Amino acid sequence: LLLEVIARAHPEPAECRTLVTEARDEGDPRVVRVVVADRLTDESKRILATGGVSFFDRRGRLCLVARDHAFEADVAPAPRPGNAAASLAVRGVSGIGVALAALLSPTEPFGVRETARAAGLSHTAVSQARAKLRDAQLLDARFRPVLPELFEAVVAAWQWPTATETEVPPPSDRRLAAAGSAFDGPFYTGLGTLAAAATDRDPRDPHAGWAMSGAHAAAAYGADVVVGHASATEWIVPQDRYLTATRLHAQVGADGEPALLLAPPSLLAVRLRRPGPYGTALAHPLVVAIELARDPGRGREILESFTPDDVARVWH
Repeated sequence: LLLEVIARAHPEPAECRTLVTEARDEGDPRVVRVVVADRLTDESKRILATGGVSFFDRRGRLCLVARDHAFEADVAPAPRPGNAAASLAVRGVSGIGVALAALLSPTEPFGVRETARAAGLSHTAVSQARAKLRDAQLLDARFRPVLPELFEAVVAAWQWPTATETEVPPPSDRRLAAAGSAFDGPFYTGLGTLAAAATDRDPRDPHAGWAMSGAHAAAAYGADVVVGHASATEWIVPQDRYLTATRLHAQVGADGEPALLLAPPSLLAVRLRRPGPYGTALAHPLVVAIELARDPGRGREILESFTPDDVARVWH
């Protein structure tokens, strides 16, 4: 017998049906196709096994189908070895921006032009970043994200700058206006609508604004989280000279509620926003999920049941 290994990350049932069809069309009895995947759903396993295609789920399930005989058993897990190139691929504004764009549309990836316009990057930067992510096995040949590896790589790279103490200027201050003082829009349903509306980046980005993140945003999306009355609200704020490379602790609001202002690792974090309570804007659910994942304790626990509407759960 000849073995043909088909490596996949997390093939969906539809892709498994395609693999079965291809195996039947070729019809070479000497060749045993083995799908090796990081994770296979029960439905995907059933489709492959009944279709005569062998599989190996790296979590510890092996099925060999050969000459009308099938052998299936639990085996020792064999997770994919750690990839040192992953930490290098998701680095800098372009690496994080392109990775975030891929996670926003995991099944139908956006092209270079759309990603560049939405993320405020050049076409060259997007092409180079996508090539690095593919070489690091975080994107497949069609530039679809390998999950949850790409999500975890973004979580590891999602670093905020060093904290400094400061005060937020009054709403009329020109520095605050230049940083993007808009709380109530514009809002975009996804990367595609943002790409269609976006223009070249300028100091006063008309597509960006403040976005509430952290525990308060997670609670607004229905996450299983309890927010204390005195807990600080977190805001991702567009960068300019006032906020460049700065993590700002500040007091804002008429009653002096504690707040934490964060400079965004990617322009998408302050462009893709959703309407929030009391006329505010919420960070995209994916951004909120990334922040939850950065907490190895309670945050990870909340993320397990975090199911915001109209968002692919790329953290699973």
